[in-house]
Formats: sequence, structure tokens, C-alpha cells
Amino acid sequence: MTSERLAELLGILNTELTGQSMGAILQILQQANLSMPRLVALFHLQRSGSATISELSEQLNLALATTSQIIDQMVQSGLVERREDVNDRRQKLVTLTSSGHAMIAQVRQVRQSEIAQRFAELPPELTTRLADLLVELVAALRQGPTPPVADAVAERAKPPTTQPDPALAHRQTPPAVDGARLPNGE
Repeated sequence: MTSERLAELLGILNTELTGQSMGAILQILQQANLSMPRLVALFHLQRSGSATISELSEQLNLALATTSQIIDQMVQSGLVERREDVNDRRQKLVTLTSSGHAMIAQVRQVRQSEIAQRFAELPPELTTRLADLLVELVAALRQGPTPPVADAVAERAKPPTTQPDPALAHRQTPPAVDGARLPNGE
């Protein structure tokens, strides 16, 4: 199975599991006067701990001025706070407040409740197998590529090796690539 097909199947699964909760999530967003970019910014801050407005702008794929306005509105709503970066006083860091954390928890709870309800409808042996696979999958994703995969990726990244040319054995200086010597002296 290709990674593209697996991604497609996971997208279908996600739609099946959370399709009905979108209405509830949109209702939460409307009550809190949150747009989807604001929610994405909250989740990014939850994962990263803090971010500059430039980093959030890049993450949201929005103009810096637009992102700055979004953050201003979220500060006024009490979801985030802005403070000076202790390492660079020219930078402002944006972090979640307790209200921001609570908003994320509320959205997650709605989604997890629906997922739990949908899984409760499935045969127990299927959910047990799925749980075992998900534990293994999450562990593998957190660990990164397994050594054989990492080795294969590293091997593909290496330039092709060539045998030394006996005709060049008399040269004292290592060959250069685009005028620069390679780190290993070649």
C-alpha cells in the first residue's frame, strides 16, 4: 500500500469519525468569536509553547499584518498573551492563557466524545486490534524513521561512489567540486 493511499484512507476515517462533531465545533467557534485561522493558531501555540507573530503568520499562511490583527483580537479575548522574548527584546512571543488552553480542551473533548461514540458501535475485537496498531503507529511516528528506513534514506542521499582513477594517483591535491573541496578531502 502506498503512503498516498494510506493518507487517503486516514482522511476518510477522520471524516467518518468526526463528521458530525463539526457542527458542534463550529458552534463553539461562533460562541467564542473564533475563526478557523484563530483555532489553528491556538493549536499551534499549544504544540509549540510559544511563537512569534512571524512564525504564526507562516504557519497560518497569512500576511503578517493579518496575523497581527488576529493575535490582537485573541489577546483582547483573553485567549493568548503577548510578551517580550527574554532572548531578543525586539521580538514578541505569543503564548496561550488558561482560557486558550480551556478552548483547546473544549474542542478536543467534543471531537473525542464523538470518536468514542463511533468506536463504541464497532465490534470489540476490531477496536482492540485498532488500538494495538495505533499504539505502535504513534510510537513509530514519535521515534521517527526506523533504522532500516533511515539507512535507506541516508543511502539514497549519498552521492554515487566511484573507484579511484589510477591515472590521477599522481595528484597531490584532492579534487574539487565547483571550486570547493568536500569535507572528507575529496
